[in-house]
Amino acid sequence: MRSKECLENERPSFYYYDLVKKAVYDLYPIRTDKRKTVEYFNSYLFADARFNAMKENNNGDILDRTFELMDGEVDDAKAYPLRTEILHAIINDESFIYAYNIIVGGNNLYSDNHILKGYEPKTIDKNSPNYINEVIRNYKEDYPKNNLYEFLTDKDNKEYYENSTYYLKRSDSWWLKAFNLAYKVFDSFMFQS
Repeated sequence: MRSKECLENERPSFYYYDLVKKAVYDLYPIRTDKRKTVEYFNSYLFADARFNAMKENNNGDILDRTFELMDGEVDDAKAYPLRTEILHAIINDESFIYAYNIIVGGNNLYSDNHILKGYEPKTIDKNSPNYINEVIRNYKEDYPKNNLYEFLTDKDNKEYYENSTYYLKRSDSWWLKAFNLAYKVFDSFMFQS
């Protein structure tokens, strides 16, 4: 199940729905980039680990009121439960392998990693970026595209295009707009049914 669908279908189960949705949608464009995903989590979703690291470095002499959040960072009291809710939203979406492993492994640059009990990290190897891109293609989330022929690499798109061009008699630019719009509509409304 796509994360977007999970967010909408299970909306009442998210205590921090708006924050979860923001994080998931922030992660969508960078989910194929492990480095950017790690940077995002460390910048916005690990204030609790950063606070604990500062506290350890100062022998416990840091007070809550002296700890300042970085710009856009989620409050340290909300960070852990928010990460678990993000995990709930992405757990069945294979395009979020990097984010999943960060949460499950507690991977951050501030403190030792603590693996969440009951979860196994997913395998990441040299083929992971290709696998993620394939999942994104299968979800029809690989749009907008600037070239009609990128859409025609999909068997169903190519078949529809070839069967329709004779009687529709439209330009390639029209078809490009049509496919981009169709993908957008599919993406926006698939989970609202």
